[in-house]
Parts: sequence; structure tokens; C-alpha cells
Amino acid sequence: MACEVWKNWTKWGLVKYGVKIGDSDNANAIVYVDESTGLIMKEEFFSLKGQDAETAAPRFVFELRDLKMDVDDSVFTIRKL
Repeated sequence: MACEVWKNWTKWGLVKYGVKIGDSDNANAIVYVDESTGLIMKEEFFSLKGQDAETAAPRFVFELRDLKMDVDDSVFTIRKL
């Protein structure tokens, strides 16, 4: 199975990767990565069958929102019973 990947920057400081999945022209994904943390912040999966690639809506979207990397250490303390 072949994979075609492209890379672009977004206005939110994320790196946007586009992936053509396999040999089909109908299966694409877009992945947004925060390079400072290495975390995938958003993934969009497209089925382009019968749709224009420029205007197609994603079939599935997975997204992290309001992620805070600085938390109070008390969050990780184990309570004694």
C-alpha cells in the first residue's frame, strides 16, 4: 500500500500533514501536529467517493481541545482511604 504525504503550516502554529491512503484516490486524511509537544491535536478522515476533494467534509474527526500541559501536582496524588 502506497502513501503520499505533504506538509504545511497552519495559522495556529500546528503542522498540517495531508495523507493519501493507499492507491485509492478516495481515501485521504489530514493530521494536525503540535511540533513543540509532538502531540497529534486533530485528525480528519475523508472518503472522497463522489465528492470534490477541495470541498469534501470529513467523515470522522478526532480532536484534542483545551489541553493544558501545566497542571498542579496535587492532581496526581493518591488519596489515602
